[in-house]
Amino acid sequence: SLEVRGGARYSGELRFVDGVPLPDGQGCAEVSDVAGDDHPPSRIAGVDANSRFDGSPLGGDEEGFARQAGQAHGTDTARRAAERERLRGGLPANTRMYDGQWAVGEPQGEGMLEYTDGGRYEGTVHRGLRQGVGLMRWIDGREYRGQWVNDRAQGQGIAVTADGSMVVEGAFEHGAAAGRCVILYSCGDRYEGTVNGSLFEGDGVYRHANGDWYRGGWQQGKRHGTATYRYTEDSGAVCEYSGQWVDGQMEGHGSLRMMDSGETIEG
Repeated sequence: SLEVRGGARYSGELRFVDGVPLPDGQGCAEVSDVAGDDHPPSRIAGVDANSRFDGSPLGGDEEGFARQAGQAHGTDTARRAAERERLRGGLPANTRMYDGQWAVGEPQGEGMLEYTDGGRYEGTVHRGLRQGVGLMRWIDGREYRGQWVNDRAQGQGIAVTADGSMVVEGAFEHGAAAGRCVILYSCGDRYEGTVNGSLFEGDGVYRHANGDWYRGGWQQGKRHGTATYRYTEDSGAVCEYSGQWVDGQMEGHGSLRMMDSGETIEG
């Protein structure tokens, strides 16, 4: 085995560059002097009464360890995190172990990363960062499988919340759902449409498990603009409203049709 900077032990294939042995090929490096888990608590996604998609199923962890540590615990913690990253040479500061392909001393290709907070990533890496396609499992139960760019979920992917109550499939940007997505809820509800910053935004269809559905505009996670909403009243009567919405409420010009009788009310 080879001891690399920062006390990490490497076992695997080597390549000599100017007489210096460097990890190259297949190998495993494990850091024995990792610091404790100083991640701030993750924010878990949920749905409020307005069927808002509130928060990223990734929990906001995609900013990177050193930056998060600085925001949550002050500049001294950020400085120590940056120093650990510099010493380890090739492994990010929040990484406990990497097992996979190397290229001239750096993790490169297919591999597995284990993090100090218990998370685990399997997929392609570039210079020790998640890049390409891979599966990330957080210790709290969250999962993301899909494309990564510069250590963040970016591109097409599937994310699952910690409690399994929500599955998001579609476009991601900077670690959050953004663009066209399909969102499935454990209660049986389903949303298909566009999101921005993990909020419903633009055009989309929300189908409730009881058969009610809304098709039309959204703004900041609330029903807004022109839409059609079909719902069943407590009496069992099926109604369909077509018209304007403002901030989650029917407001403006519209028509209400009683589907059983065919009666229509304009207003």
